[in-house]
Amino acid sequence: MGFGSRRPTRVPLLNARYQAARLDWARDHRGWALEAWKRVAWSDESRFRLLHADGRMRIWRQAHEAMDSACQVLTVQGHGGSVMVWGVFSWQVL
Repeated sequence: MGFGSRRPTRVPLLNARYQAARLDWARDHRGWALEAWKRVAWSDESRFRLLHADGRMRIWRQAHEAMDSACQVLTVQGHGGSVMVWGVFSWQVL
């Protein structure tokens, strides 16, 4: 296995204080029974780009193929917009 171009692994930015707080929270809740967890609501949000992904795109081409349509990516001003979606789920109806 040789070296290859890869994207770095994404990990949350947590300083020592936040890491300790998360560990404390986990220890405080590890003994919870199912009935206690049924009263918890979990939520998250995500942003979706409408025209293309946020990640870096790579192609393989020769120098003379720059204007070949198979080697091009269409662009728009303003990034084409995005949609933010928020959701929540729980054991019981909220």
